[in-house]
Amino acid sequence: MIPEPAATVVGRFVATLDRALPGVVGGFYVVGSIALGAFRPGRSDIDFVATLPRPLSPAEIRALRAVHRRSCADAAVRLITTPPRTWPLVCNGVFVRPEDLAAPPGLVAPVASQVAGRFDVGSGFDLNPVTWWTLAHRGIAVRGPAPGRLAVHLDDARLRAWTAANLVAYWRPWADALARGGPAGWYTRRQQHSTRRAAAWGVFGVARMHATIRTGTVIGKEQAGEYALGVFDAGWHPVIRDALAYWRGLPPVANRSSRAVRTETAAFVSHVVGLVGAR
Repeated sequence: MIPEPAATVVGRFVATLDRALPGVVGGFYVVGSIALGAFRPGRSDIDFVATLPRPLSPAEIRALRAVHRRSCADAAVRLITTPPRTWPLVCNGVFVRPEDLAAPPGLVAPVASQVAGRFDVGSGFDLNPVTWWTLAHRGIAVRGPAPGRLAVHLDDARLRAWTAANLVAYWRPWADALARGGPAGWYTRRQQHSTRRAAAWGVFGVARMHATIRTGTVIGKEQAGEYALGVFDAGWHPVIRDALAYWRGLPPVANRSSRAVRTETAAFVSHVVGLVGAR
């Protein structure tokens, strides 16, 4: 159920956790793009929710942090030594207590969380209604009971409200920064590849949220691109099609400058945010 090379990375990560903290990880569930059937090597990360049946001591928290550092170092080595150089495959997720799954995620303080090179104790963005929805409906159990047997808290109103709030709080300033040519996501001025990646991140990000607010479901990035072609005016289709082309490893659909890509992406993201803000 977990495609390669993600399955190998997940197995290595869980094994490293077990060596550092024997018997501590009770459940390990893959969520995100893999669970949604949308994994793309060189594009996607590995998202997870892990359950810890007991509190961790300060020494165990330090050991957990060390595992995260090791996994980041492994990803960096793979990036350098495995051609062609693509987006590094890293494990991002949250460590919670089993009883936390039954609570609204906004009221839960995770034991720890990790995203890319960042490790936090007691907080984590991925502890949110989208993650809970994905775990309950599409999660993949690497260890522990099947997700259908977990008492995961689901609240349709909270899911839609959280998504709408995040759309405004995160994506509006993101679009403003991209339009100004400043930092936004993975964008760097000198690399068209990074510009197209940032564009895909923005197009798919707001389209996914629009779909969740409209339907109460969570979809993957490519599905969000197809969804966007079906619900947004034809004038937006070139920027949406180019995002899909990038995600599928295809060349640009048109010969546009990086500046034009940024401008059109920022306009699309702002348009979707405005639609939600007008509700």
